[in-house]
Amino acid sequence: MTSQHYSDKDLYSKLKSGNLESFDAIFDRFYPALCAYGAQFVSLQDAEDIVQDVMLYLWENREDIMIQNALGTYLFRAVNNRCLTLINRGAIKSKVVSDLQQSMREKFDSPDFYEDLAEHLKAALEELPPTYRQAFEMNRFHGKSYKEIADTLGLSPKTVDYRIQQALKRLRVALRDFLPILGALLY
Repeated sequence: MTSQHYSDKDLYSKLKSGNLESFDAIFDRFYPALCAYGAQFVSLQDAEDIVQDVMLYLWENREDIMIQNALGTYLFRAVNNRCLTLINRGAIKSKVVSDLQQSMREKFDSPDFYEDLAEHLKAALEELPPTYRQAFEMNRFHGKSYKEIADTLGLSPKTVDYRIQQALKRLRVALRDFLPILGALLY
């Protein structure tokens, strides 16, 4: 079947009945123009992905889709809508990231922030069971390896690992408001 011999309406009619050749003809006829159209709004790669999604949707939902106007109008509108959705999703993500960065910047620039952090860290460390705190402090504050700690305390490296992991779990909960700045210490 060559698509040149059939109108969009004929191809769509055959598509609705499950004719794969008509789908291929529609794809070949519209794909380049739809990609070029979408690339006016988003990157070419995103436009190609969107067009492929629209075409797949057309095939999978061929029995349920009711196209009132021309097939081309439907396809261009579908690509346009998906491009706008992608743009809006990116804009929302950028806004959230920007707001979060601003909030963190304000928080970390506060003169009392580091004093507050030091107090919370000290309190959280004091809440740890002594065996967890000892292993954690030797590793994180004194730079000792698990093996060195095990040798010093007369334990197995696995026991040291367990104690440090338990200390980390508890500290992450106790210091959750400070995690962005404590990442290296608690991970």
